[in-house]
Amino acid sequence: MRAPPGALDCGTTATSETVENIMASRSVPSRALAQKVGEDHGQTLTEQTLERLREDIVAGKFRASEKLRVQELSARYGVGASPLREALTHLAADGLVAMASNRGFRVAPMSITDFQDVTENRVRIETLALARSFEAGDDEWEAKLLGDYHRLRKLEATHKSNSELNDRDFEWERRHRQFHYALIAACPSQWLLHFDRLLVFQFDRYRRLVILRAGTTRTGRQQEAALVDAALARKADKAVQILRAHIEESAAVILRQLKDRLPV
Repeated sequence: MRAPPGALDCGTTATSETVENIMASRSVPSRALAQKVGEDHGQTLTEQTLERLREDIVAGKFRASEKLRVQELSARYGVGASPLREALTHLAADGLVAMASNRGFRVAPMSITDFQDVTENRVRIETLALARSFEAGDDEWEAKLLGDYHRLRKLEATHKSNSELNDRDFEWERRHRQFHYALIAACPSQWLLHFDRLLVFQFDRYRRLVILRAGTTRTGRQQEAALVDAALARKADKAVQILRAHIEESAAVILRQLKDRLPV
């Protein structure tokens, strides 16, 4: 099967760095540690750098349209120029980074219009993937979905009502994303899953610009419970309606807060 567009070459490692790049970066011990951590998780240095840089962009650690200088990123992440450029090129293909000839890299711009476009297409693609996942899902898929749903609810039952759900370091982020992926994981189309993943990162980038607190998620929790029930009953049409409402209602809350922060 062909890899989706923009897929990372998993064979890229730190050995592609030139001597010049190594000498230019003075954080050799940090780089060695980063490479060791990546190897321990079965990742190449480029993959690890890509993951960290993507998360920081999605979490708002870099401003929209901010210049991304390779030398500064090298010091920040403890890696050489080659894996950074490969990661930046990959993120440009994903739409999180803008790349211009002879002008380097910048964080992708953000706007109200773009968020609305992201939301519309996420709804379109994710509901299609959901329906196909329901058709193809088996007992193993059901078990994984139930497990991910249980882990999400268990975590939410333990935090305070005023805690920020979109805190970068909060475990909720990972569990919530994993639950939504579990719903569509049985979809046989890798293209649908690929494009949905890109749109979820874009959607989360906007969501994490605003403050969403635990006390505002009761409807969302009810919708997610209904999605699990529909999955077990294989009621795809009902699930599509619930998921559409779930995404669009979240987007409406986000949009109200974005209007004072972003250009149209």
